Amino acid sequence: LERNRATREGGVRAALRVDNGRIAVTVEGPEAAQPCRVVLIGVWRERTVPIARGENRGLKAAYSNVVRSFVDLGGWSGGARSYEAARGDADFYVVLVQQGESARPGPIVAAARR
Repeated sequence: LERNRATREGGVRAALRVDNGRIAVTVEGPEAAQPCRVVLIGVWRERTVPIARGENRGLKAAYSNVVRSFVDLGGWSGGARSYEAARGDADFYVVLVQQGESARPGPIVAAARR
């Protein structure tokens, strides 16, 4: 799936590695038609929380794929580039390479999960 997506989107590839409390991200591909942003998203697989108020007070709610952090690692416009971030409180991470800017995001051209 990732190989097919990279080919379809012009060969852009993203990779993600978690080592010793650090997250290493690499993005590579031909020169981008539009500038891209590289973002790192930290996710909890599942969390159960008590409900403290309202008609469901005293019950618990289970949530899946809870986004815990969203970090803009910087820009990418082609070639090979590496990024690094500290590991946070997350079960897994997703990196997105997305055309456009934060205020006007465009299509996602590459993604990786670890």
